Amino acid sequence: MHADYDAGRDYPARGATSKLSAHLHFGELSPNQAWHQVIQKGFDPQEDRFCIELGWREFSYSLCFYNEALQWENLQPKFDRFPWQENKTYLKAWQRGLTGYPIVDLKQARNAALEAYATIKADKTQ
Repeated sequence: MHADYDAGRDYPARGATSKLSAHLHFGELSPNQAWHQVIQKGFDPQEDRFCIELGWREFSYSLCFYNEALQWENLQPKFDRFPWQENKTYLKAWQRGLTGYPIVDLKQARNAALEAYATIKADKTQ
C-alpha cells in the first residue's frame, strides 16, 4: 500500500492509488481476497482507508446491479424534486473538497467504535 494512499487515492497522477482497479474489474482478484490480504496485516490508516473504499466500491456495484435504472434515475424518487441551488461559489468549494466537514482520524474513529462495542457488550452481560 502506498504511504500516501489515504490523501492521494483520488488523484491518479500522484501514484498513490492501489492500482488494483483493472484486476478487480476483470476478476483476476476478488474484493474478498484483497480485503483479507489487507486485514491480516493489522491496523494501518492507509490500509484501513483501502478497506473502506473497497466496501464502498462493492456497495455501489451492488446498487447498480440491482437497480438498472440508477444511472438515469434517483434511487429515491423524493430526490427528483430536490431544490438545487445554482451557486458557483459553493460549487467551486465542493469541487475542491472545501465543504466544511472535518477530516476524520481513522485510528481515533476505530478506537471510539471499539470502545462503544465493548461498552454495549459489557452492558448485555450484566
